[in-house]
Amino acid sequence: MTLLLMKRDKSPAGKSIHLLRQGVDTTYKKGLGTHARSTVIYDLSNRDYDYFESYIGIDQEMKNNTSSSARFEVSVDGKQVYGSNTFYSTTSSGFVNVSLKGAKELKLVTTDAGINGNAADHTVWADAKFVKR
Repeated sequence: MTLLLMKRDKSPAGKSIHLLRQGVDTTYKKGLGTHARSTVIYDLSNRDYDYFESYIGIDQEMKNNTSSSARFEVSVDGKQVYGSNTFYSTTSSGFVNVSLKGAKELKLVTTDAGINGNAADHTVWADAKFVKR
């Protein structure tokens, strides 16, 4: 089994985070870089957030790689509250906004979309943040 590490404020390759947003390559200073088939769990006990927000997609360092494919899932307290369609390197970013009111755990999951394994599946949670309104 290969251990792939999460990168904070970097793409999975350790570079700046780039997503295709409304057809434009957009750079983000903050976020999480993961490789498909990843799970990131946040313990929200003793926290009081209203929302989790993030742009999601395949990092544009893979823009010329037709093997890139992934799906994103978000669960709150064990219940899936968001599931994306399949993203490819040519897919514009999506946006996730989920309620965390009263939540104890947030789980961010990327899958390889079941297409061709996890080849070139450089996924990012760009501008990921907890929001208190």
